[in-house]
Amino acid sequence: SSVRSRIIGLRTRVGTLFDKMASACTSCLKARWGILAALASSIVLWIVLRASGAFCDSKQASCADQHATAAVTFLMASLWIVGTPHSAVVSVLPIIVLPFLGVGGKPINLANQYFNKTNFVLFGSFLLAIAIQEVGLHRRIALRLLSSISGDPKVVLLAFMTITAALSAFMSNTATASLMCPMAAALFDELSNDDKTPCQLQRDEESVEGSDITSGQRTTSPCESDGLRAFFSRLLVGLPYACAIGGITTLTGTGTNLAFARIYTEMTGQTISYSSFIVVGFPICVVQLLLCWVWLCYSRGGLGLPRGYRIPTASLRQRYQELGRVSSSEVVVAAMCFLTVIGWMFREPGWCSGFAAWFPNPDAIDDAVVVMATSLTLFFVPRESASTTAGSGSMILEWSKIEHKLPLGLFLLIGAGSAISQAFKETGLSSSLGEALLGGLGGLPLISVVLICCLCGAIMSQVTSDVAVANILLPIAHGLALSLRVDPMALMLPVALACSLPYTLIISTPPNAIAFQTGFITQTDLMKNGLPALVTGLALVMVVCFTFGLKVLGVEDLAIGPQ
Repeated sequence: SSVRSRIIGLRTRVGTLFDKMASACTSCLKARWGILAALASSIVLWIVLRASGAFCDSKQASCADQHATAAVTFLMASLWIVGTPHSAVVSVLPIIVLPFLGVGGKPINLANQYFNKTNFVLFGSFLLAIAIQEVGLHRRIALRLLSSISGDPKVVLLAFMTITAALSAFMSNTATASLMCPMAAALFDELSNDDKTPCQLQRDEESVEGSDITSGQRTTSPCESDGLRAFFSRLLVGLPYACAIGGITTLTGTGTNLAFARIYTEMTGQTISYSSFIVVGFPICVVQLLLCWVWLCYSRGGLGLPRGYRIPTASLRQRYQELGRVSSSEVVVAAMCFLTVIGWMFREPGWCSGFAAWFPNPDAIDDAVVVMATSLTLFFVPRESASTTAGSGSMILEWSKIEHKLPLGLFLLIGAGSAISQAFKETGLSSSLGEALLGGLGGLPLISVVLICCLCGAIMSQVTSDVAVANILLPIAHGLALSLRVDPMALMLPVALACSLPYTLIISTPPNAIAFQTGFITQTDLMKNGLPALVTGLALVMVVCFTFGLKVLGVEDLAIGPQ
């Protein structure tokens, strides 16, 4: 019997080994075939564009540059969807491939795009986020937040999305995501890595209550079914969406709205009221936020937690009390975060002159300057823990302790978006695409023309900068409106709002990349949840604009002359 058991054990181990080898080979083949398919498709696209002579009417650059940019962009998007190689590796492709194809010299300077002002905003925001973790403020805030709201996971999700949308209405979407995504990760750590977490408490309750006597079945806890990770996957999808949704609310909420106000004023000589735009953007924000929340809560299996599951706020309240008093380091870090938010909100609020006007060169005071000033201050402030009354001799932030925590891959990912946008603009590909997509629509009804324009803006903003798309499409929309003899606002407003729906790809917007960097979500998660959000967003833009939005912004009659 002992020999037989050994033989059975050996057979089991050999079978397991072969299964692992087969699984590894299958994964390798899938990745290899995915890379080959993406490369082959990009080459075919480039050959087709070269053979057909597409975009050769552009006056800004040769059509060869545009063909190369389109093929490289398609290759990168395909590899990001495949997931192999790592997204950071794919992000460097523009620096390597485009110069070999004759693109990337002056005035494009692709390498300069990988550490621009946006990345400095991200860099400073991450320094603040790391400081929050270093002093333990994230744990205190996480416990306080959970212990003060309902234990219903749906309420937790709604609370996070609402706070994120409110912040992004007045400050940078990138900075908002940089602050809120680490907070969500802190909640996950608090709920999954502690002996007094909901997972452990639920196991204790199940051990007391036992199984269902009538059915003989035992309820599966969220830890055993990876329910918590599924819940936080939905939460980390909702946060970048809330950033984009909140940014629609105000003229200063996103660069797309600012580009719209600037271009509209330059082309029509009319200004847009800050308060009037809020009347248009706020309903879109509220309804879209609720629709995304409902989708995340109830679609495809819901949040992944057992039915009736509640976060045990009583135990978390006890954990919060065990933290003791607030240390001076936590107060300093909280103050720097508060000053950063206030600085972003009142640098150029739009409805009054901001504090940037106090300086000799107001244009030089941007979001990057604000966050770098506050975050670098923490390198000079001594650190004090809650259990001591004197400084420990170290500063709140020390480079040797934080350099390994800075996400280089994320900087490269966002830099890739800037590089692609710059290549689109300088080669003339953005203009060529806009003219090809928006031209020849004069014979269609106005509502159809507006819908097509919005689709163009929404689709293009998924793969390149939404501000870059707005800068290209809004002038074309203005010219198209004049040719249709309608008020330019009828086309320009919906197109501008449609450019602010970047839900589907990692590269669509920096908040998507920040959420992806946490490891809770994948490109597939963004695609599955982003497509429905994109459809509802476009529908809301159309409904709001053509019911009361245009009237609020002063458009009483769409027609400006005979059709």
